[in-house]
Amino acid sequence: MKSKSTIIICLSALFLFACGGTKSTSSNNTDNVQEQVSNVNQLSSGIESLDEFLSDFESATLAHNSTTIFTFLDKDYKKEQWGILLKNNTDTFLCKFYSNNLTENNQPKIDYKKITRIVRKSFFMNSSYILVNYSIGQGNISVDLQLTVFSKLDKGVLRYSIYGPIG
Repeated sequence: MKSKSTIIICLSALFLFACGGTKSTSSNNTDNVQEQVSNVNQLSSGIESLDEFLSDFESATLAHNSTTIFTFLDKDYKKEQWGILLKNNTDTFLCKFYSNNLTENNQPKIDYKKITRIVRKSFFMNSSYILVNYSIGQGNISVDLQLTVFSKLDKGVLRYSIYGPIG
């Protein structure tokens, strides 16, 4: 069995080789919410499992489904930011999350229940995590958001989790 660092290095090499900023040309017809709200071909990482994970996260975002969104988040991140810092206030947490903690008139810039666009702009990968840069849109408001995606091998299956803005 390969060590975790060996797998990460292999994934890093695969990512660097495959990620040339190519646009995904496939269309997921089962994801009507994303197609209706944001008809954009997402930037591909070149790693099918990561692209699928991110597409599912984006669909949950556009569906404004807080329960599903939470399944994509790192458990320690949820515990710290949602549980401890925001005392389990889901709406406030998700608005701050998608707003990248940016505020206007003392309110988060993005209301997660009104998000109409989520567009992958770029990727950066190193040996222990992947940075995914997004543009989050609500009407004419747009916020840049950088998310950290961690990968780990769990019982032979590669799993991903998202760590977002802090504070």
